[in-house]
Amino acid sequence: MSTLVLALLAIGLFITFLFSLFEKLHDRTGYQVWLKSHFKNSFVSSYIRPLFYVVLLMEVISVILLLVGVYQLLVANNSQGLYLAGLASVSCLFILLVGQRIAKDYQSAANLMVYLLFSILLIYGSEQY
Repeated sequence: MSTLVLALLAIGLFITFLFSLFEKLHDRTGYQVWLKSHFKNSFVSSYIRPLFYVVLLMEVISVILLLVGVYQLLVANNSQGLYLAGLASVSCLFILLVGQRIAKDYQSAANLMVYLLFSILLIYGSEQY
């Protein structure tokens, strides 16, 4: 896989996670109210606050690793950082995917699959680089 393709995959995921992170931080209270409503009929409804911070932490880790990974790829011609970024992204997206399935929000779960596939492709591409 070419350097350009790897960089574009990583930048796309970086933008996705960065905006998601910004939205959560910008309106933390409103987002948690929405989450409580979204998960009101599930067994995770009493764990919204800690789970919110787990997802927030995973997104921060993903954003940092994606940024460092693109830098390493372009400056040092090394894809190891992107491999780790892909693993962090996949982990975060699995958590989000499970959450959407628990909430029975099947459309949102299906939408997450696009980002999950991009993350898996980033892992594969960084291994082949």
